[in-house]
Amino acid sequence: MFLFNIFVSLLNFLRLVSTNLSLLHRGPSSSGAYTSRRVIAQARAESLKRGINPLLDAPVYGSNPYRSVSRGISRPDPAIHSLPPLLEHVPPLPQLDITVQDLILLQVLRDDHEEECVSCVYKVRYRGDAYILKVYRGSGDPNRTDRFRLNDGQFRFHNEKHAYEHLLHFGVCAKGFVPHCYGWFTLPDFQDTPWLHPFASDSKPPDAILLQYFEGAVKLDVTNITVDIAEQALTAMSYIHDARIIHCDAYPRNHLVLPNGRVVIIDFDAALTRPHKKVNRLELTKEMSCCWGLYYRIMLPDRLLGLTPEQATLF
Repeated sequence: MFLFNIFVSLLNFLRLVSTNLSLLHRGPSSSGAYTSRRVIAQARAESLKRGINPLLDAPVYGSNPYRSVSRGISRPDPAIHSLPPLLEHVPPLPQLDITVQDLILLQVLRDDHEEECVSCVYKVRYRGDAYILKVYRGSGDPNRTDRFRLNDGQFRFHNEKHAYEHLLHFGVCAKGFVPHCYGWFTLPDFQDTPWLHPFASDSKPPDAILLQYFEGAVKLDVTNITVDIAEQALTAMSYIHDARIIHCDAYPRNHLVLPNGRVVIIDFDAALTRPHKKVNRLELTKEMSCCWGLYYRIMLPDRLLGLTPEQATLF
């Protein structure tokens, strides 16, 4: 009887460990209710027919652990949601002594139409190494509060510049969760540079930010997302939040998956950084909830059905 009790206790312990590990990794339901071949085949057929994955509303990967924290709360309570004051000094982003003659264009990564362009992204060579160069319109108002502010080049530039000051200071760049930012500079000779043609009619020279380039990186989509990558992305976002930043644009296009499987979050020109009033515990939790939903409620169920990026919920 004594040995039997020990066996039962050990069995219960192993079950508890197994349950906790499955929750930790947020893997698929072990019951097979959503992951059997029959269910997946039926869901895929319905998804291809109707254009909607029927598993999106099913708890395939469990429930959102962040939603319960913010559910029913519409406005932050200063007594609960305020972050502690930032007593340390965050240094300004270094201003680099770089001219357009120092740069060699390797690839145009994003080159919007001139009248609509807020920023363009290039792969460049500088002193023998490859970098990402993000160029913003020099005109605009970084302090805009109207609903069209995201169409303002200077608003976007100062958002990204301020965010990278915090990301550098709090070690998020050094940990590899976001690109390293080397600094910013102005491009006064832009009108004589053919590849800067989107800014040719501007009266003010554009501003630029020099960022780390990742060889072989690809954007996150339904073909490469895994539970491990989703966990990495959540971890990266939590470190970004620790730097007092809300990303505000955490779509798949702003996630890079490196050849070694590491996840890097990019593009902070829509981000809000402390002391902005929206940077509080409630908004940070809501963004984590949105990210969890993106990975576990949308992208992983689409991956489960074997959908292509063109067939996916987010394309």
